[in-house]
Formats: sequence, C-alpha cells, structure tokens
Amino acid sequence: MESTLTTSERLEIVQHCCMEEMKSNIPPASLCTVLGKYFIKYGFCSYLRFQYHTQKYIHRMSAEDPEAPHVPQPVDFFKASKGELEDMDDDFGEREDRRWYFVMENIDGASPADTAYEGVAKAIQWLRDVPIPPGAGIGDLGGGYAHNQFFKDCEAPLRFKSIDALERYVNTGVDCLHPYSRPPKVSFAGEKLVFTQSDMARSNFLLDKSGKVCLLDFEMISILPESFAQFTVRGNSFRDKEFGKNVAVCLNWPVSPNYYSMARVSGILLMMGSAKLGELFNTESFYPFAHFV
Repeated sequence: MESTLTTSERLEIVQHCCMEEMKSNIPPASLCTVLGKYFIKYGFCSYLRFQYHTQKYIHRMSAEDPEAPHVPQPVDFFKASKGELEDMDDDFGEREDRRWYFVMENIDGASPADTAYEGVAKAIQWLRDVPIPPGAGIGDLGGGYAHNQFFKDCEAPLRFKSIDALERYVNTGVDCLHPYSRPPKVSFAGEKLVFTQSDMARSNFLLDKSGKVCLLDFEMISILPESFAQFTVRGNSFRDKEFGKNVAVCLNWPVSPNYYSMARVSGILLMMGSAKLGELFNTESFYPFAHFV
C-alpha cells in the first residue's frame, strides 16, 4: 500500500498515539485521537483496513459530486510494532505489540447535526445511490464482515458469498420462531446491493463549516441488500430513537415487505447470533422465549 505520509510523519503519529494510549483507560482495541490536521483511529484490530478501503472509495465518489456529503479524506493506513514501522505485507494478525493506524482528515470546526434531519436524510440517500464497485459483495470493501445492528454485536457471523446465502441465513432464524407466531420468510430476490449506514446515532453525523453534513463511522457502513437500509432507518434507531425516526420521516422510504420478519429475527440474533444458527436453535426448546422476540 503506497504511503501518503513520510516515515517521520508516521513515526510522529505512532509516538503521539503511544502517549495517548498510556493516558487512556480504554482497552487498545480501537482508540482515536487528533494530531494537528489528522484524525487517527488505531488499535489492535487489523479490520481497520476494511474501514480504510470503504472510506477511500466513498470519498473518491464524493469528490466527483458537488451534491455529496462531506466524507473525511483517508490519508494513510499502516502498522507498527514496539514503536517501529512494519512493511505492509499479508500479515494482518493481531499481536500485543502491534498497532494499526488509520489516518484521515480531521474536520475542523464541525458542529453537531442533531436537528439537521433533512440534511442527514439526503446524505443517507446519496450513500445508498453510490454505485457498488465491480467485484464487491456483501460486507465491507476489502473483504470484511458486514456490519449492521440486525446482527449480534453489529457484525455478521460469517462472510456471505451471495444475497441468496444471506437470505437462507435470515430464514433459518425465521424457522426458529414459534410456529403459531412465525412471520413470513424474507425474500431479497431482485434487491440491489447498496451502501448502508447501519448505525443511525446522531454522533455519526456532523456539520462542517459550510453546513454540509459529514458522514462518519465507516466501520458501520457496509454493502447489504436494500431491505437492510430500510431496516436501519425504520427499526435500527435503538441507540437514538428520536433522531432515527425524524430522519426516516424525511427519507419517506416505503416499508420493506421483509421488515417485520427481519425485526423478529433480529431479536434472536441479538441474544444468540451465530454462524451455525440452524444448528444452535431447536424450535421446541426455543418455545419459552418465542413471545419475547
């Protein structure tokens, strides 16, 4: 991966992050800090590279469109162990002495977008309309797992190779529900894959100095079928119900016929989601919980 920062700039960032980590009580799985004109995400997790690839592509699309929201420009992505830079090879393993660094533009002078519902809705609609790059499938660009609050811990338990595979997984959850209250099976047939901001918390949106909405938190932006985008704005406002509801009103998207079934299945996944969904659940043993999901 070609560097856009000099070696000395990278080392300055590593040193700064080491000092910040020493002062923080937060586990170094995923930390963030500001250094001058840069906003830096860093930590153990090599999956930061998926955020980097996703944000880099969407930033490039935004730079070609004057109507696009403000997408922070990715600057660099690199790794270091014991304060020394490493070559960017195929070793993406996580080690106690290794940190990954995702450097991007710091949006100076930004303000909260707490009541900018129409602006946020336009940004979400723009994101949904961004063309999917050739060869990309469900998940994050670069091969990461899909993220959405539909899944347990907001992350898909496996990489789905197709829309059909994801549909079969969701319908396995439908089959686990009590037969007396079991919703219809979902069908993603004919749906497009779209970029979906899967966490509608107001903290994921800012206004820059010009008043343009800024898209943040690309960890939660994944490629998913259209039903997941609708599930997000209608039912995914768990963390910030008022904000998500007001944005949904501005979007005025039609209710997906899959919405009710997905809402029911998500209750199961939030408790026990697994890559072996069908093997873990036995319908009869799950009866006592059926009326709670």
